Amino acid sequence: MNIQPLTKIRKNKNKLKPLNLHGMKGFTLLEMAMVLAIIGLVFGAVMSATTVLLKSSKISATQSKEATIKAAIISFIAINNRLPCPADYSGP
Repeated sequence: MNIQPLTKIRKNKNKLKPLNLHGMKGFTLLEMAMVLAIIGLVFGAVMSATTVLLKSSKISATQSKEATIKAAIISFIAINNRLPCPADYSGP
């Protein structure tokens, strides 16, 4: 069994350099895929949160309109002692 002293291992470790193909610099396909996957996950989370907020906003707006219509009908009944008649539509 060949056991080298710790100092020799450290010296050899400093000599190791990363593999660089023909002096080219840039990102590998795996790195790009990982970045795109992370961006996709973040985008999906933001879109789902936005969808929930928009749906909640639409529900609130509809409830507000409904309350306004209810108040108008109650006011009409109090003044006229009857419900409003439906619109008379005489189509073509």
